[in-house]
Amino acid sequence: MVSIGTLVAYTMVAIAVLVTRYTPDVQSVTIDNDRNEKTNKWLKSICCRPGETEGKDELIPAVSYQQVQSNDEESSVVKTQPDEETSFRVRVGTFVLTLSITALTICLTRASSYLSRGEVWAILLCCIFGLMIVASLMFIMRQPRNSATFPFMVPGVPIIPAFTIFFNVLLLVTLNHWTYIRFSVWMALGLLVYFFYGYSHSTEAVKPNKRSEEEFILSQTPDFGKEVEEYPSHPEYNNSID
Repeated sequence: MVSIGTLVAYTMVAIAVLVTRYTPDVQSVTIDNDRNEKTNKWLKSICCRPGETEGKDELIPAVSYQQVQSNDEESSVVKTQPDEETSFRVRVGTFVLTLSITALTICLTRASSYLSRGEVWAILLCCIFGLMIVASLMFIMRQPRNSATFPFMVPGVPIIPAFTIFFNVLLLVTLNHWTYIRFSVWMALGLLVYFFYGYSHSTEAVKPNKRSEEEFILSQTPDFGKEVEEYPSHPEYNNSID
């Protein structure tokens, strides 16, 4: 149960990283410089000897990061920023990539005996699914990426997420079938509890009724200036002022 849940979560994260890098209008996340500076000082105090790094921070030049622009002749024609169309293409390519990886891992695990004997149909299926993986990766790589930056960014997109999906799905395929049965039963029970109890009793679903809203709404705004003028003056208060 723990294994299948962890592997499914890691696979979803890899797919999300792959899709997000090609999604338009993604906001960048800035780094807290004060916290980063404190972390660097703490690491230097642990890893370096006293006085070894003194005065070296000023020698490090400031580094600025800019988006790499292509110098090809087609750079003026090819899109440099993603839009809804290119994002949809990436989602389709990611879907085909995931299906191809799943089919390839099933062939490698379930038909391993046929592959070892050199069966033509098993080798042909593996080659077809492998070509589909390569084609989907090349299709995704041709799409423009967004220029959003984060404190940590996965390098080698989409290659590293594709390898992550491959190894996670490979481990998922090798699990015992009883693991999937237990996982399905617990998922069904969890969904039943959520839809029949959690959804209706959630704090997000609690909305104020019409009566409680009207209690906090003034039906008519009073004329404060008129009330001040009509309020009689107190003689003791006037004597204290004089």
